[in-house]
Amino acid sequence: MATSLRRILAASLTTCTVLNAQRTWVVDDSGGPGVDFTDLPPAIAAAAAGDDVVVHAGIYEPVTITRAIRLIGLTGAVVRPRSFTAFEFVIRGIPAGESCSISGLEFRGQSSANRFRIEACPGYVAIADCSVRHPIWVPSIIDCAAVSLIGCSMDTGLSIARSAVSAVQCAFSGYAGNSTAPPTIFAGSSELDLTACSVRGLDAQLSFYGTDAVALLDSHMKIRSQSGIYAGANSPRASITASGLSHVTSDPRVVLVPGPGGIPFVRMPLPALRARSYRLGTTLSIQVETADNNLYAVFAALPTPPFSLPWGRQWMDLATEVLLVAGVQPIGGTTVPLAIPAIPGLEGRIFTFQSLAGPALNDMSMSNPLTLVLRR
Repeated sequence: MATSLRRILAASLTTCTVLNAQRTWVVDDSGGPGVDFTDLPPAIAAAAAGDDVVVHAGIYEPVTITRAIRLIGLTGAVVRPRSFTAFEFVIRGIPAGESCSISGLEFRGQSSANRFRIEACPGYVAIADCSVRHPIWVPSIIDCAAVSLIGCSMDTGLSIARSAVSAVQCAFSGYAGNSTAPPTIFAGSSELDLTACSVRGLDAQLSFYGTDAVALLDSHMKIRSQSGIYAGANSPRASITASGLSHVTSDPRVVLVPGPGGIPFVRMPLPALRARSYRLGTTLSIQVETADNNLYAVFAALPTPPFSLPWGRQWMDLATEVLLVAGVQPIGGTTVPLAIPAIPGLEGRIFTFQSLAGPALNDMSMSNPLTLVLRR
């Protein structure tokens, strides 16, 4: 398996110049030898496309990112304004064919005037192992070709418009900013793919009538693996509401409380990928989820905005795609091990995995994208 990863890296270096880090900038609010900046804004201003910005433990002012950089937070790195003034953390305008990754940061606000936005990005944006905490107002993803959320926690909800969003192993809960709180996740004219995620509406005592967990408008959502979608407790709200040309496809293992009722909804087995441990110098364990005795194949590549193929939506770049493994799903499932070299230059790099699975070669479907940001 390590050979396969080296093949991906070789393809990456020849087809995507953004992977060649021009420089690594070090940010530490304590200063000291080897530190380039003591706050984020000057570091982001200095960073060029392809640069790494490594952020040590501390508290840092929010920024606007408009280039394909890799922002890497170490344990204890927090983005929060130092005063009660309004602030926005914004990722905007990542160009087509390039990618931006944010990993390991905690975002906190001082008031509901604070914002977290990803907008107008033709390129790929990956947010990994980050938390977004209230009182930041509902984060938004608007007019983005591809945004992946991996291992994130948001107790602020999420609003999506005209975007493609994938979330794997994330937890979302609503924000009681007022008595008419929005649903935990709203998606308008978008596609949303949830795998092994938890989405919870607000309980009735927190927002007068409670809130829906998910509301869709002209959007398509797939829910995979052991996800759970829960309306607010003790409330008349729904797990999912849908209007316009919306449609929901859900794996039978998904828990919906209450049931979907009254929306375009299909229950069917959906292949899924999950992962454990994607840190440098460890072995990545990719869990392949499909029915026993199904055929499956797992691929890896650089990420790309999703496009349609006969078997589903592909989030992998065809030019860098490699086959990792193929076989028949045994009873008890399949785990694919993949050694990740302990190479510092890999930190912050983005790779996407997807599987094809089904009972026969002419009856295969695509899994969720498992987009991982490598961490030290």
